[in-house]
Amino acid sequence: MHLNRTISIFLVQTFLVSSYLLVLLLRADQGRLSVRAITYTGPPTPPATYYGLVSGAPGFTPIAGMIVTASINNTLCGQDETYEYQDNILYAIDVSAAGSGDLAGCGTSGVEVVIRIENQVMFPTLRWDHNQLNEVALTPMFQPAIPLLHIAQYEDSIQLTWQQPGYDIHGNETVIGHYEVWRATTPYFFIGESDCHCTLIVETEQPGFIDQGEDGATVIGDIDQNYFYAVRAVNATGPSKLSDIGGEFDFPLESGQ
Repeated sequence: MHLNRTISIFLVQTFLVSSYLLVLLLRADQGRLSVRAITYTGPPTPPATYYGLVSGAPGFTPIAGMIVTASINNTLCGQDETYEYQDNILYAIDVSAAGSGDLAGCGTSGVEVVIRIENQVMFPTLRWDHNQLNEVALTPMFQPAIPLLHIAQYEDSIQLTWQQPGYDIHGNETVIGHYEVWRATTPYFFIGESDCHCTLIVETEQPGFIDQGEDGATVIGDIDQNYFYAVRAVNATGPSKLSDIGGEFDFPLESGQ
């Protein structure tokens, strides 16, 4: 359902504080959907406002009255509740501009805003924009799908490339923030275990990395040490499971071979 809207904005200033009274009229095809009046008192910059439909997915069923939060770099910058209209669940939330005190880490132009409903991270990740009212439909975001890793030799280095998973484990669209590249000295390893023998060697936004052994590792040509690699994709919910593990093997060559 698309929401047509008319907007009236009134600015009232006093000598002591700046207040913004925002009246938002959301209109459906057959009449007025909702009227929301928000009085905002705070820094001179008004908040960014987002609203729209909330969709469900396996393991997440939206209902009216669920807590909606907006955070920027783990700073809480807005909170509201979902509400119901004509069997649809909707949300509307103001995301505060950066200010003093608790608002010090809040909105500046273009910064990422993560919306959660209860504890469920929602797609898409937003960009802070207070120059307009932002209509954005929300769907649940889950753990990313597993990247498909490829490994090859590049001169005296190891070249890793992987397919970018633009979807989560349920097949929903998602946004990958970065990738983790892990290197281990054993062919089977599990991150977080005491005998992992593995190291996070880089975090990158690119779908590839060349390991040249900047940390002192001889990644090609050491017959006494082989290396193994895996990749995780990370979105706002956290990391994916590890990719398949790829490795390099060095063998001594004897005379006559």
